Amino acid sequence: MNSYIATFHTHFSAQCTARNMEKAGIDARMAPVPRTLSTDCGTCVRYTAEAP
Repeated sequence: MNSYIATFHTHFSAQCTARNMEKAGIDARMAPVPRTLSTDCGTCVRYTAEAP
């Protein structure tokens, strides 16, 4: 399993994505965006998934 971070332009988009991922059985959590990444929104979704 690999860990991923998804960034978004809005907090609402991050919330919707985290909710939909959890409904699909994916362990997803909202978190602050790491300072090393740049985004318009300060919220990201961290999740784990199998490599493609």
